Amino acid sequence: MTRDATNKESFYMRNIYLDAVRAMDVVATLPEVDPERIVTYGGSQGGALSFVASAFSGLSKKCYSCVPSYNCLRERTEQRTGVFGPLAALLQTYPHLTDSVFDTLSYFDINNLVSYLNVEADVGLALADAICLPKFVYSVYTHIPGPKQIHFYPFKPHTIPEEYHLFFLRELAAM
Repeated sequence: MTRDATNKESFYMRNIYLDAVRAMDVVATLPEVDPERIVTYGGSQGGALSFVASAFSGLSKKCYSCVPSYNCLRERTEQRTGVFGPLAALLQTYPHLTDSVFDTLSYFDINNLVSYLNVEADVGLALADAICLPKFVYSVYTHIPGPKQIHFYPFKPHTIPEEYHLFFLRELAAM
């Protein structure tokens, strides 16, 4: 997470996001895939990538994201949640980089990127999640501009709850 954190053009997360979008292009060309039935699905980092792939590929028909990560990046860095602890340590050692790092992070914050989402979104929120805090996941949900729904899972930690996974499979089967 600290690799090139002061440069939005070469920051570690940029390539992860580009790979997710490019993967959609590849999937859409596979002969066994109906391009009219492509959806994205993931949890945590995969939940963030589900948003990115749906928002920027133009190929997804719906986005499913459970306990999505990579949101409220400044706050997550300040609170050292999940993979953002090393970034906080970097800033503790090199405080003069703080403004530059937070500027870079703003380009990769899912809160800012979901505004490009033009398909329906379905979000799963685990209320006992200590990694992707519920307030951060809910913040992403409030930034989604179009049709959306949210599922709350009390007492669930940082995981895709079985109930959400089964809900997704039922929806997929009905398509």
